[in-house]
Amino acid sequence: MTKCAAALNEITAYVSGTAEFRCLLPNDKKDTSKQLIISWEKEAKPQNIVVAENFKGERKYNHINEIYKNRSMKFKDHGDLELHNITLEDEGVYGCYIREKQSEHKLTVLANFSVPQINSGSLTVVKNGTDVLFHCSSRDGFPKPYGILWEVSDDNRTEYHHQFCNLESRLSCKMDSNSQTYSISSEFEVMVNSNISVTCVVLAHHNFSSTTVHIVLKDERLPKENDHLKYILLCGFLTAFTIIACTVYFCYKKNGKTFNLRSSQNNRETSRTADPNNDIQQREETTSFV
Repeated sequence: MTKCAAALNEITAYVSGTAEFRCLLPNDKKDTSKQLIISWEKEAKPQNIVVAENFKGERKYNHINEIYKNRSMKFKDHGDLELHNITLEDEGVYGCYIREKQSEHKLTVLANFSVPQINSGSLTVVKNGTDVLFHCSSRDGFPKPYGILWEVSDDNRTEYHHQFCNLESRLSCKMDSNSQTYSISSEFEVMVNSNISVTCVVLAHHNFSSTTVHIVLKDERLPKENDHLKYILLCGFLTAFTIIACTVYFCYKKNGKTFNLRSSQNNRETSRTADPNNDIQQREETTSFV
């Protein structure tokens, strides 16, 4: 089976998605595609791997590689092929052969990174001038990410800090040997002088943002815990003082009235005893009677 040189078409597909390969038959063969022997092969060494084969309109499996025998795929019009449930192992160069290659495609497989997780330990409310260490991580992505972008915002502005995957930075970009995907993690320290919001973004084939962490300055003017007891004691003291003062006032007023009453009575008795006219009048009245 011969092949014909053709331009390399770039195709992109996601893991678990679908890749569509076009055979690009010559115009003089499109009307007779059901009478042709068409096969799709993936370039490999020492020889190509047969992915799918269509023998005059009927699927054949005699030459199919074991990896692709049970794979979900579909032959379409004019020899086009749909390959379903894409995996990272599917990445490579595919060719359509009809005694000669009519088209060639390079498949690039992408895997989305997990949603970045950001945390600052247990710190959410801090004192002014506190250094807070943030940690961001994401995994299961492909291909290798470029790095992480940190976004730090307050009421006035937003600052951007880039950290790239290289030997000079502390950023960790590691390949998972089991799944052939990448994980990435980064640490970033901020001195907090105002209320801030911090977000991390994984820079890859698509930018993936974390949730936002909010750090709030502690209000030093707020009363400390149990300070309300001071106010309770003060209110109690004022209440007791008021009661005592009222009691003293009423007692004093009552005692004052009693003293005035007794003084009046004593004065009247004294006046009757001291007046001499009273005795003379009584003697005269007695003499007159006799």
